Amino acid sequence: MEGRNLAGYQFVGCSCVSPFPNPDPREMMRRAIVVLTLLAAACTPAPRPSPAPVRSAAGADADELAVMALVVDSVLAQPDQPFLVMADSTSSSHLDAEQLANFVPAMDATARAQIIADFGARNATPSPTPTAIPATSVIRISNISRIFAAEGDFGAKWETFFTRFAPVRAYSTLSHPGFDAARRNAVIATGTVCGGRCGQGRLIVLRKMETGWTIAQRVDTWIS
Repeated sequence: MEGRNLAGYQFVGCSCVSPFPNPDPREMMRRAIVVLTLLAAACTPAPRPSPAPVRSAAGADADELAVMALVVDSVLAQPDQPFLVMADSTSSSHLDAEQLANFVPAMDATARAQIIADFGARNATPSPTPTAIPATSVIRISNISRIFAAEGDFGAKWETFFTRFAPVRAYSTLSHPGFDAARRNAVIATGTVCGGRCGQGRLIVLRKMETGWTIAQRVDTWIS
């Protein structure tokens, strides 16, 4: 601190030289307190911002992947099927903010509003289904739209699907989950389609416990 001047004191090396030949003790004490306060403020580190969630290469963070894995294993996968066919693009199952508000169960009003807003933001446009979902079930992610997009006999398209993915007779979709700010509550939309007039959509409500995410509620959103 050589050459620095704090509250009237000149610091030279490790020595403090008072500018007053016979300083008053009370004035010395006051100035010493000022100096210590300034030094403490200079040495106090700036607060560090909370780290952002670490996202995978597919754009999903650990909470998103954990929620998706739980829903795949507990809701979508069937024990009598060797694998789950999953669309390669996320889908909100046509749930907009107003519709979502009708299905999200009662909870803390602030958390509920945050979940609805976050779900809408994350699912504003479809995005690739993450390939790193850590489910125990076998997942086969496929470009389903390639089978069904072109015009033609819809029944024939389903026969193509059934042949390609035998013995599986349906495919599933997932949305991105919507979280509250504290990441203690979440919702995610699922869809299962098994034909032109065969399918079901659900909204899965989840809570984060000490041991991880758990399913709190399943709400049917559509059925065909």
